[in-house]
Amino acid sequence: MYNQTNGFPIWMDIYQEESAVAIEVLNLGYTILYQPEIKVNHRIDVDLRKKRGRNYYRFQRQLKNSINFYIVYYKAPLKKIVKVLWHNFMKYALKDWKYFRFYFTAVFKTILGLPKVLKYRKPVNLETIKLKTNLQGLRY
Repeated sequence: MYNQTNGFPIWMDIYQEESAVAIEVLNLGYTILYQPEIKVNHRIDVDLRKKRGRNYYRFQRQLKNSINFYIVYYKAPLKKIVKVLWHNFMKYALKDWKYFRFYFTAVFKTILGLPKVLKYRKPVNLETIKLKTNLQGLRY
């Protein structure tokens, strides 16, 4: 089944690549089974990550990849893009100067990378989007 997808996206640098493969698998008509009682914890030192500025690094890449995800997989991505931009601007960029800077860096890099990302644009069926939207999230 993996060979029927585009594989892990080379247009994403890090973060969210599993979501890209998963939506392609769902779009092929497969069901993804998971066991919610099994959880994988990535152990990190939160304080050390903050000191090193790693949350800013993650923020910038996740924002860029979220926008690109919508561009590639949604037929009409504008509403989702505006929503993710608004949410991240209000929650992070307005409250912290570094987040503000990384927010606009992510937007700028997304715009610059648009020609490359558009080469991979392959919107999935609306039914797949609805299925993804209605999936129950994991409870931690």
